[in-house]
Amino acid sequence: MNVIITCANSPIMNEVIALVDKIPKIKEIVLIDSEEVVFSHGTKISALVPRGGEKEYNSSIYSLVQKHNIQFIFVCSDEEALSLSSEQWARDISHLDNFENIALVLNKFQLHEKLSQVNESEKLVPEFARLSTFDQLNEAVQIFGSLILRPIHGRGSRGLAHIVSNHLTKMYDLGMPIQDYTMPKDPYNYFLTAYLPGDKFSADCIFQKGEILSCMIRNNGSTVKYKPPTMFAETSLDNEVYTFAQKIGEHLKLDGFHQIECGKDANSEVKLIEINPRLDATLPITICYPCNFYELILNKDKKGLLIPEKKIFKRFFITNTK
Repeated sequence: MNVIITCANSPIMNEVIALVDKIPKIKEIVLIDSEEVVFSHGTKISALVPRGGEKEYNSSIYSLVQKHNIQFIFVCSDEEALSLSSEQWARDISHLDNFENIALVLNKFQLHEKLSQVNESEKLVPEFARLSTFDQLNEAVQIFGSLILRPIHGRGSRGLAHIVSNHLTKMYDLGMPIQDYTMPKDPYNYFLTAYLPGDKFSADCIFQKGEILSCMIRNNGSTVKYKPPTMFAETSLDNEVYTFAQKIGEHLKLDGFHQIECGKDANSEVKLIEINPRLDATLPITICYPCNFYELILNKDKKGLLIPEKKIFKRFFITNTK
C-alpha cells in the first residue's frame, strides 16, 4: 500500500514516519508540503504542493494519487482537511469526515453554539460569548474572573489569551491581567469562554456514524498550552472524558478521525475546548500503547478505549515554533 503524509516539514515528522512505516502493508510513503521538503526521513518520494486553502490544492493531490497509486492519505493540517473533505475521492482514501462536519468543527464559535442547543439539562460547553469592545471584555472578566479569548478560526494556540481579573493574578500567574491586555484589531473574529481550571485532555478518536471505534486519551495538565508541539503528556483512562467524547460523536454524527479537546470545570464536569479534524502532532503518544494508532486509523479498527502500557510520553528534540 502506498500512502501520502502531509505537512512533511513538521518538526515531529520523523516520529510519524517511523510509526506509519511499521504498518505491515505499507510499501511506499510520499511526503508532501507547501514548501520544499527539507528532510526525506528515509522516504524516497517527496512533492511540493499548494497550501491547503489554495485553489489548485485538491487537483495537485489527485495528480499525486494517480501518479503514485496512493491508497490512503494522512492529513495533518486543518486547511488540508477542509479542502480535501469536499471531494468524495479524498474522503474514500483518508480519515476525513464530510465537508459539513469539518467546516463546523473548524468554526469554534458555531460549534459551541450547536452543542449548547443539544440538551438544556446537559451542558457540553462552558459559558461563551462574542465580543467587540474592551468594555465588554472587561465586564466578562469581572463576571467570570478568568476566561479564554481565542480566534473563531485558527489552529493550536495562535491568538489565544488567558485573561484574568486583577484579584486572580496570583492564582493564575501565567494569565494576563485585564489591564495589560490589548484588544485584537479584528475582535469580531474572536470569542470568549469561561476558563476551565481543571485538567485539560485530548481524546484522539476514530468515529463511524457517530460511534467511537477506537480512542486514546492523554492528560495535558491544568495549565493552558501555548506552544505546540506537546513535549510532555500523560496517558489517561479517564472514563468521564471517554463518555464525553462519545456524547460529542453522537450529537454531531462524526465520522473518521477527530481529536476532542476538553477540560474539567470547577465542578469537575467535562466541557469542550475544541475539535481538531487533522491528525494531531501528539499522536505519536501511541508508542505508549500496544496498538499503533496510525494503523487503527488506516483500518478503521474497533478497539474502544485503549489501555496504555506506559504512563508518560516525552519528547527531547528542540523545536522553533513561530
